[in-house]
Amino acid sequence: MKKQIIFGLFALMLALGACTDPKMEKVVELQKAAIEVHDEVMPRMGEIHDLEMKIKKLRKNYESDTAASAQVINDQLRDQLQSLDIANESMMDWMADYVVDYEKSAPADSAIVYYQQQMEEIKDVKLKMEKSISDAEKFVETFQD
Repeated sequence: MKKQIIFGLFALMLALGACTDPKMEKVVELQKAAIEVHDEVMPRMGEIHDLEMKIKKLRKNYESDTAASAQVINDQLRDQLQSLDIANESMMDWMADYVVDYEKSAPADSAIVYYQQQMEEIKDVKLKMEKSISDAEKFVETFQD
């Protein structure tokens, strides 16, 4: 009988231990989602760098040209570089500000809010990166003819 009670208590403790906190499940879900977005777009940083190099090379062709049309192109190239730089800096800032394991030093409710905010921020970084890459690629293609 004593063994049955001990076994019963042990089984109950296991069952209770297997239950997880729904808030912590949400924290883990949000944290994982934010990192997945980061991991999806981080490899594209190389594309940003390559496009910056191409645009800087193109810009050298127009720097000394004083024709109005050359100045317009030079301004457009500058704008493309600026857009790529903003996207790059957005990713760097997000990574620098991201607190790994935030939930270990804050209550679950705060961690949920934090990771929701991080999710929104990394989605914004993703949009900036995708748009700047797409725009720059299209612009560079016009010089390929």
